[in-house]
Amino acid sequence: MAVITEDVPIPQQMDKFWPSSINKTALQHLTRVIAAEQHLPIPIILSGSVVDEEVVPAVLICPRRSSDEFSSPENINSLTGTVEEADDRLLLHCAWEVTRGCDRLMVISNDTDTVVRLLRFIHEWRDHGLNELWVEFGHGERRRHLPLHILADRLGLQMCQVLVKVHVLTGDDALSKIGTKHAAYTCEPDKYLHNFAESEDLTEESTKLAEEYLVRVWTGAGRNTVCKTFDHARYESHINSNHPKPLELLPPTSSVIQNHIKRAFFILRNVLNILNEQYTVPDATNYGWLLEDATMLPVKGLKSIPPEILTVCQCGGQCDTRRCVCRRGGMSCVVFCHAANNSECRNDY
Repeated sequence: MAVITEDVPIPQQMDKFWPSSINKTALQHLTRVIAAEQHLPIPIILSGSVVDEEVVPAVLICPRRSSDEFSSPENINSLTGTVEEADDRLLLHCAWEVTRGCDRLMVISNDTDTVVRLLRFIHEWRDHGLNELWVEFGHGERRRHLPLHILADRLGLQMCQVLVKVHVLTGDDALSKIGTKHAAYTCEPDKYLHNFAESEDLTEESTKLAEEYLVRVWTGAGRNTVCKTFDHARYESHINSNHPKPLELLPPTSSVIQNHIKRAFFILRNVLNILNEQYTVPDATNYGWLLEDATMLPVKGLKSIPPEILTVCQCGGQCDTRRCVCRRGGMSCVVFCHAANNSECRNDY
């Protein structure tokens, strides 16, 4: 739909409605118009809107007490930007409120991503006057309120700072899950992740520590392992099993995990610098992502199969002479060499 007004009925097929950027833009425009016309008991802020393919300033819409009294909306440039993730953008809102003297904040969210991000910055905000930070989650009679200011005291500063790294590396909204969150919390994350993503360079040492940590998480809480890489863990899992495990049950390879770590680094750098106005978001394609048809997708990180392994002779005979390309290359035939011919092969595989 090109135009959306208050009279337009809600679409029946929402899965076809949301993918359209035109529909989203029109809906955002309608939201701003309706909000500006309301008799509001408290001010509200609208941000993250797009009009005519351009990000428009965040707007503080003040209440009015009667139809004759109208407060013009106020643009808030500090909340205007191109941050796409709502979990990240809400940090800007919280920080803005704290700078205006707010000492109690309430965030409504059912997302763990939100909680760990808030815990990362709560101590900084408390130094600037914030006393209470609450997260409301659930619906109806199941609605609950989580006091993050109390939780932060119990966790301590170091764990609050590392918890967002734990969550992202072991699986969040954007990355695949690795192990359990219980294991992630109990496998000494501060020892391995204290410096992860704190600087702009992803060092080899930082990557090694992150992989070793993820190996421990994969192994499970309370279980010891001598493995420090996923390639080692994959080998150990294979040889220590009474029966060969199918590939899907083996741990991932180190090459796959290292791309996972790159993607986590990219996400965390953006989170940790969300309040830094001088920060420039790096190119995601340098950190385990690829751009395909205007969509950012993860690099699979699979190692290509060597060409010599892909060689099949397709001989019709017994492969006992050098006319067989496998024998001539010093390799045994594989089962695919004779898929169409079940003759016994003397170039054993």
